[in-house]
Amino acid sequence: MRSPQQLVSGGMSVRLARLLLPMVLVPLAHAAEPTVVLRLERAVERPFGVMLGDLVHTDVLIELNHPWRLDVASLGGPGARDYWVDLVEQTVREEALPESHRYIVSQTYQMFYFSRESKAMMVPPATVRLIGGGEPMLVPLPPLEVTSSPLVETAGLRRDEQGYYMRPDSRPLLRDPEPHRQRATLYALLAVLPALVLAWQAGWFSRQLRPFARAWRAVRRQSQDGTQLTTLRAALLHVHRALDETAGRPVFLSDLPGFLEGFPAYGDLRPRLEAFYADSRMVFFGNQDEASSSVVTRLDAVRDLLAHLARAEARA
Repeated sequence: MRSPQQLVSGGMSVRLARLLLPMVLVPLAHAAEPTVVLRLERAVERPFGVMLGDLVHTDVLIELNHPWRLDVASLGGPGARDYWVDLVEQTVREEALPESHRYIVSQTYQMFYFSRESKAMMVPPATVRLIGGGEPMLVPLPPLEVTSSPLVETAGLRRDEQGYYMRPDSRPLLRDPEPHRQRATLYALLAVLPALVLAWQAGWFSRQLRPFARAWRAVRRQSQDGTQLTTLRAALLHVHRALDETAGRPVFLSDLPGFLEGFPAYGDLRPRLEAFYADSRMVFFGNQDEASSSVVTRLDAVRDLLAHLARAEARA
Protein backbone atom coordinates (compact mmCIF):
# COMPACT_ATOMS: atom_id res chain seq x y z
CA MET A 1 0.00 0.00 0.00
CA ARG A 2 1.34 3.41 -1.07
CA SER A 3 1.91 6.17 1.36
CA PRO A 4 0.17 9.55 0.94
CA GLN A 5 3.48 11.00 -0.23
CA GLN A 6 3.81 8.29 -2.90
CA LEU A 7 0.20 8.91 -4.04
CA VAL A 8 0.81 12.63 -4.34
CA SER A 9 4.07 12.10 -6.16
CA GLY A 10 2.45 9.53 -8.47
CA GLY A 11 -0.43 11.88 -9.25
CA MET A 12 2.00 14.68 -10.02
CA SER A 13 3.95 12.38 -12.36
CA VAL A 14 0.80 11.50 -14.27
CA ARG A 15 -0.24 15.15 -14.56
CA LEU A 16 3.29 16.12 -15.66
CA ALA A 17 3.29 13.39 -18.28
CA ARG A 18 -0.04 14.60 -19.59
CA LEU A 19 1.33 18.11 -19.93
CA LEU A 20 4.57 17.06 -21.62
CA LEU A 21 3.02 14.54 -24.03
CA PRO A 22 1.59 17.15 -26.52
CA MET A 23 4.92 18.95 -26.53
CA VAL A 24 6.62 15.73 -27.59
CA LEU A 25 3.99 14.77 -30.17
CA VAL A 26 3.98 18.14 -31.96
CA PRO A 27 7.63 17.95 -33.14
CA LEU A 28 7.06 14.33 -34.12
CA ALA A 29 4.03 15.30 -36.18
CA HIS A 30 6.00 18.07 -37.93
CA ALA A 31 8.85 15.67 -38.55
CA ALA A 32 6.45 13.28 -40.24
CA GLU A 33 5.34 15.96 -42.76
CA PRO A 34 7.12 15.77 -46.14
CA THR A 35 9.77 18.40 -46.84
CA VAL A 36 8.65 21.07 -49.32
CA VAL A 37 12.05 22.22 -50.60
CA LEU A 38 14.24 19.24 -51.40
CA ARG A 39 17.14 21.21 -52.90
CA LEU A 40 17.93 24.90 -53.09
CA GLU A 41 21.38 25.68 -54.44
CA ARG A 42 23.14 28.44 -56.38
CA ALA A 43 26.14 27.99 -58.66
CA VAL A 44 28.17 30.97 -59.90
CA GLU A 45 30.37 30.77 -62.98
CA ARG A 46 33.05 33.18 -61.67
CA PRO A 47 32.30 34.95 -58.41
CA PHE A 48 35.64 36.72 -58.18
CA GLY A 49 37.57 39.33 -60.16
CA VAL A 50 34.39 41.14 -61.26
CA MET A 51 35.04 44.54 -62.83
CA LEU A 52 32.94 47.45 -64.01
CA GLY A 53 30.64 46.29 -66.82
CA ASP A 54 31.34 42.55 -66.35
CA LEU A 55 28.58 39.95 -66.67
CA VAL A 56 28.08 37.37 -63.92
CA HIS A 57 26.26 34.15 -64.85
CA THR A 58 24.61 32.11 -62.13
CA ASP A 59 22.17 29.17 -61.92
CA VAL A 60 19.74 28.51 -59.07
CA LEU A 61 18.54 24.92 -58.64
CA ILE A 62 15.14 24.58 -56.93
CA GLU A 63 13.67 21.13 -56.37
CA LEU A 64 10.23 20.93 -54.76
CA ASN A 65 8.23 18.03 -53.43
CA HIS A 66 4.90 17.21 -55.06
CA PRO A 67 2.50 18.99 -55.35
CA TRP A 68 4.40 22.19 -54.71
CA ARG A 69 5.39 24.32 -57.70
CA LEU A 70 7.32 27.52 -58.25
CA ASP A 71 5.34 30.65 -59.07
CA VAL A 72 7.59 31.86 -61.89
CA ALA A 73 6.03 35.32 -61.80
CA SER A 74 7.42 35.83 -58.29
CA LEU A 75 10.95 35.79 -59.73
CA GLY A 76 10.35 39.17 -61.33
CA GLY A 77 11.87 40.31 -64.60
CA PRO A 78 15.14 41.91 -65.68
CA GLY A 79 15.91 45.28 -64.21
CA ALA A 80 17.91 47.05 -61.53
CA ARG A 81 18.53 45.13 -58.33
CA ASP A 82 20.62 47.87 -56.72
CA TYR A 83 22.42 50.98 -57.84
CA TRP A 84 25.45 48.90 -58.79
CA VAL A 85 23.92 45.76 -60.33
CA ASP A 86 21.25 44.95 -62.94
CA LEU A 87 19.61 41.66 -63.83
CA VAL A 88 19.90 41.70 -67.64
CA GLU A 89 18.66 38.21 -68.53
CA GLN A 90 16.69 35.44 -66.82
CA THR A 91 15.38 32.11 -68.06
CA VAL A 92 13.55 29.33 -66.22
CA ARG A 93 13.70 25.66 -67.20
CA GLU A 94 11.32 23.18 -65.55
CA GLU A 95 11.83 19.42 -65.26
CA ALA A 96 9.04 17.13 -64.10
CA LEU A 97 10.52 14.28 -62.05
CA PRO A 98 8.60 11.26 -60.73
CA GLU A 99 8.33 12.66 -57.21
CA SER A 100 9.29 16.30 -57.53
CA HIS A 101 9.45 19.42 -59.67
CA ARG A 102 12.88 20.77 -60.53
CA TYR A 103 13.53 24.33 -61.71
CA ILE A 104 16.78 25.75 -63.03
CA VAL A 105 16.76 29.55 -62.97
CA SER A 106 19.58 30.94 -65.13
CA GLN A 107 20.40 34.57 -64.42
CA THR A 108 22.88 37.05 -65.84
CA TYR A 109 23.81 40.12 -63.82
CA GLN A 110 25.85 43.12 -64.98
CA MET A 111 28.00 45.05 -62.55
CA PHE A 112 28.27 48.85 -62.57
CA TYR A 113 30.39 49.29 -59.46
CA PHE A 114 33.73 51.08 -59.83
CA SER A 115 35.92 49.46 -57.24
CA ARG A 116 39.23 50.87 -56.03
CA GLU A 117 40.04 47.66 -54.18
CA SER A 118 38.88 44.09 -53.91
CA LYS A 119 35.56 44.05 -52.15
CA ALA A 120 32.90 41.44 -51.41
CA MET A 121 29.56 42.52 -52.89
CA MET A 122 26.21 40.96 -51.96
CA VAL A 123 23.39 41.12 -54.52
CA PRO A 124 20.13 41.87 -52.68
CA PRO A 125 18.49 38.47 -52.03
CA ALA A 126 15.19 37.63 -53.70
CA THR A 127 12.21 35.75 -52.29
CA VAL A 128 10.08 33.45 -54.43
CA ARG A 129 6.62 32.04 -53.84
CA LEU A 130 5.69 28.36 -53.81
CA ILE A 131 2.14 27.31 -54.65
CA GLY A 132 0.06 24.21 -55.14
CA GLY A 133 0.27 22.59 -51.72
CA GLY A 134 -2.08 24.75 -49.67
CA GLU A 135 -1.32 28.25 -48.50
CA PRO A 136 1.44 29.90 -50.62
CA MET A 137 4.88 29.74 -49.06
CA LEU A 138 7.67 32.33 -49.38
CA VAL A 139 11.21 31.00 -49.68
CA PRO A 140 14.37 33.15 -49.96
CA LEU A 141 16.81 32.23 -52.71
CA PRO A 142 20.45 31.57 -51.86
CA PRO A 143 22.41 34.84 -51.77
CA LEU A 144 24.71 35.85 -54.59
CA GLU A 145 28.07 37.13 -53.41
CA VAL A 146 30.83 38.26 -55.77
CA THR A 147 34.20 39.85 -55.23
CA SER A 148 34.90 43.01 -57.20
CA SER A 149 38.30 43.86 -58.62
CA PRO A 150 39.75 47.33 -59.33
CA LEU A 151 40.39 48.51 -62.86
CA VAL A 152 43.83 49.81 -61.93
CA GLU A 153 46.47 48.44 -59.64
CA THR A 154 46.44 50.03 -56.22
CA ALA A 155 49.84 48.73 -55.06
CA GLY A 156 51.76 50.81 -57.59
CA LEU A 157 53.73 47.90 -59.02
CA ARG A 158 53.33 48.98 -62.64
CA ARG A 159 52.53 52.38 -64.09
CA ASP A 160 52.36 53.76 -67.59
CA GLU A 161 53.19 57.25 -68.82
CA GLN A 162 50.05 58.72 -67.29
CA GLY A 163 50.87 57.20 -63.92
CA TYR A 164 48.29 54.41 -64.02
CA TYR A 165 48.29 50.96 -65.54
CA MET A 166 45.09 49.59 -67.05
CA ARG A 167 44.35 46.21 -68.52
CA PRO A 168 43.91 46.10 -72.32
CA ASP A 169 40.47 45.53 -73.75
CA SER A 170 39.62 41.95 -74.58
CA ARG A 171 39.44 41.01 -78.24
CA PRO A 172 35.95 40.79 -79.72
CA LEU A 173 34.68 37.36 -80.62
CA LEU A 174 35.03 36.70 -84.36
CA ARG A 175 31.82 35.26 -85.75
CA ASP A 176 31.48 33.28 -88.94
CA PRO A 177 29.57 35.44 -91.47
CA GLU A 178 28.74 32.53 -93.79
CA PRO A 179 25.41 31.52 -92.14
CA HIS A 180 24.26 35.15 -92.25
CA ARG A 181 25.34 35.44 -95.90
CA GLN A 182 23.43 32.28 -96.83
CA ARG A 183 20.34 33.50 -94.99
CA ALA A 184 20.50 36.88 -96.74
CA THR A 185 20.82 35.15 -100.12
CA LEU A 186 17.80 32.99 -99.38
CA TYR A 187 15.72 36.02 -98.36
CA ALA A 188 16.78 37.84 -101.54
CA LEU A 189 15.70 34.91 -103.70
CA LEU A 190 12.36 34.72 -101.93
CA ALA A 191 11.85 38.41 -102.63
CA VAL A 192 12.97 38.28 -106.29
CA LEU A 193 11.03 35.19 -107.39
CA PRO A 194 7.55 36.79 -107.17
CA ALA A 195 8.84 39.80 -109.11
CA LEU A 196 10.25 37.51 -111.83
CA VAL A 197 6.93 35.68 -112.12
CA LEU A 198 5.04 38.95 -112.52
CA ALA A 199 7.58 40.19 -115.10
CA TRP A 200 7.23 36.96 -117.07
CA GLN A 201 3.46 37.26 -117.07
CA ALA A 202 3.78 40.82 -118.32
CA GLY A 203 5.97 39.62 -121.20
CA TRP A 204 9.14 41.41 -120.16
CA PHE A 205 11.33 38.40 -121.00
CA SER A 206 9.88 37.94 -124.48
CA ARG A 207 12.00 39.01 -127.42
CA GLN A 208 9.07 41.10 -128.53
CA LEU A 209 6.30 42.48 -126.38
CA ARG A 210 2.80 41.19 -126.94
CA PRO A 211 0.67 43.29 -129.29
CA PHE A 212 -1.47 45.15 -126.77
CA ALA A 213 1.47 45.66 -124.38
CA ARG A 214 3.51 47.08 -127.26
CA ALA A 215 0.65 49.34 -128.32
CA TRP A 216 0.16 50.55 -124.75
CA ARG A 217 3.85 51.42 -124.49
CA ALA A 218 3.76 53.28 -127.80
CA VAL A 219 0.71 55.31 -126.80
CA ARG A 220 2.29 56.30 -123.50
CA ARG A 221 5.38 57.51 -125.37
CA GLN A 222 3.47 59.53 -127.95
CA SER A 223 4.94 62.92 -128.72
CA GLN A 224 2.87 65.95 -127.81
CA ASP A 225 4.35 68.11 -130.57
CA GLY A 226 1.53 67.57 -133.08
CA THR A 227 -2.12 68.45 -132.77
CA GLN A 228 -4.32 66.54 -130.41
CA LEU A 229 -6.32 65.11 -133.31
CA THR A 230 -3.12 63.71 -134.85
CA THR A 231 -2.22 62.11 -131.52
CA LEU A 232 -5.69 60.57 -131.27
CA ARG A 233 -5.47 59.13 -134.80
CA ALA A 234 -2.05 57.58 -134.01
CA ALA A 235 -3.43 56.02 -130.81
CA LEU A 236 -6.41 54.57 -132.68
CA LEU A 237 -4.09 53.07 -135.30
CA HIS A 238 -2.04 51.39 -132.55
CA VAL A 239 -5.19 49.71 -131.24
CA HIS A 240 -6.24 48.58 -134.74
CA ARG A 241 -2.80 47.08 -135.43
CA ALA A 242 -2.77 45.28 -132.05
CA LEU A 243 -6.23 43.80 -132.74
CA ASP A 244 -5.19 42.68 -136.22
CA GLU A 245 -1.91 41.16 -134.97
CA THR A 246 -3.64 39.31 -132.15
CA ALA A 247 -6.30 37.85 -134.46
CA GLY A 248 -3.88 37.22 -137.34
CA ARG A 249 -6.18 39.06 -139.73
CA PRO A 250 -7.92 42.45 -140.01
CA VAL A 251 -10.64 42.91 -137.42
CA PHE A 252 -13.55 45.19 -138.26
CA LEU A 253 -16.59 46.00 -136.18
CA SER A 254 -18.53 43.18 -137.83
CA ASP A 255 -15.70 40.77 -136.92
CA LEU A 256 -15.73 41.73 -133.25
CA PRO A 257 -18.09 38.92 -132.07
CA GLY A 258 -15.89 36.29 -133.74
CA PHE A 259 -12.76 37.87 -132.29
CA LEU A 260 -14.17 37.79 -128.75
CA GLU A 261 -15.29 34.20 -129.22
CA GLY A 262 -11.76 33.20 -130.23
CA PHE A 263 -10.18 35.26 -127.47
CA PRO A 264 -12.52 35.05 -124.43
CA ALA A 265 -9.98 36.85 -122.22
CA TYR A 266 -11.20 40.14 -123.75
CA GLY A 267 -14.91 39.35 -123.44
CA ASP A 268 -15.47 41.75 -120.55
CA LEU A 269 -14.14 44.61 -122.71
CA ARG A 270 -16.76 44.27 -125.44
CA PRO A 271 -18.58 47.56 -124.61
CA ARG A 272 -15.26 49.43 -124.62
CA LEU A 273 -14.24 47.85 -127.95
CA GLU A 274 -17.55 48.77 -129.55
CA ALA A 275 -17.10 52.35 -128.32
CA PHE A 276 -13.56 52.30 -129.75
CA TYR A 277 -14.82 51.35 -133.22
CA ALA A 278 -17.43 54.12 -133.01
CA ASP A 279 -14.73 56.68 -132.10
CA SER A 280 -12.49 55.39 -134.90
CA ARG A 281 -15.24 55.82 -137.52
CA MET A 282 -15.94 59.34 -136.25
CA VAL A 283 -12.26 60.40 -136.28
CA PHE A 284 -11.31 58.91 -139.66
CA PHE A 285 -14.58 59.18 -141.62
CA GLY A 286 -16.86 61.54 -139.70
CA ASN A 287 -17.21 65.24 -139.11
CA GLN A 288 -13.77 66.61 -138.23
CA ASP A 289 -15.13 69.54 -136.26
CA GLU A 290 -17.12 67.19 -134.05
CA ALA A 291 -14.08 64.90 -133.66
CA SER A 292 -11.84 67.84 -132.71
CA SER A 293 -14.27 69.06 -130.07
CA SER A 294 -14.07 65.83 -128.07
CA VAL A 295 -10.52 64.71 -128.87
CA VAL A 296 -9.33 64.80 -125.23
CA THR A 297 -12.19 62.60 -124.00
CA ARG A 298 -11.73 60.12 -126.87
CA LEU A 299 -7.95 59.99 -126.33
CA ASP A 300 -8.40 59.19 -122.63
CA ALA A 301 -10.87 56.44 -123.55
CA VAL A 302 -8.37 54.88 -126.01
CA ARG A 303 -5.58 54.91 -123.43
CA ASP A 304 -7.86 53.37 -120.81
CA LEU A 305 -8.94 50.67 -123.26
CA LEU A 306 -5.33 49.82 -124.11
CA ALA A 307 -4.42 49.55 -120.41
CA HIS A 308 -7.26 47.06 -119.85
CA LEU A 309 -6.38 45.11 -123.01
CA ALA A 310 -2.71 44.85 -121.94
CA ARG A 311 -3.69 43.56 -118.48
CA ALA A 312 -6.09 41.00 -119.95
CA GLU A 313 -3.37 39.97 -122.40
CA ALA A 314 -0.91 39.40 -119.54
CA ARG A 315 -3.40 37.26 -117.63
CA ALA A 316 -4.17 35.20 -120.73
